[in-house]
Amino acid sequence: SDSAGVHSTLGEVLLAQGQVDAALSEMQKEADEESRLIGLADVYWALGRHPESETMLREAKGKYATKDAYSFAQSYGLRNDKGAAFEWLNRSIENRESAILWIRSDRAFRELHGDPRYKALLKNMNMPE
Repeated sequence: SDSAGVHSTLGEVLLAQGQVDAALSEMQKEADEESRLIGLADVYWALGRHPESETMLREAKGKYATKDAYSFAQSYGLRNDKGAAFEWLNRSIENRESAILWIRSDRAFRELHGDPRYKALLKNMNMPE
């Protein structure tokens, strides 16, 4: 069987490169349910299929919100929904999720860099800008 996250990771790379159809194909092959749901939410959003994206994200949140806030922050960051992205980033910090350490290099949060809340978040984490 496929290792968890392999297809969704490739899907996210393809999505970042603008190869949305190829990204969709990879996401659909993902064996890990959480990775598949969140990945599909991101791809559907990029395709303009917003209702389907919302459905996937809602399902993922219903099952995984308590253990993986960072992934939801990424999805909202990719949508440029800054309020929700910061809400989930703060949850990620509260949960002490190690993934938060990638925040500065994560493309999902590029649009947040100019926001004063971003600087405050980094300061709160004792991270240089």
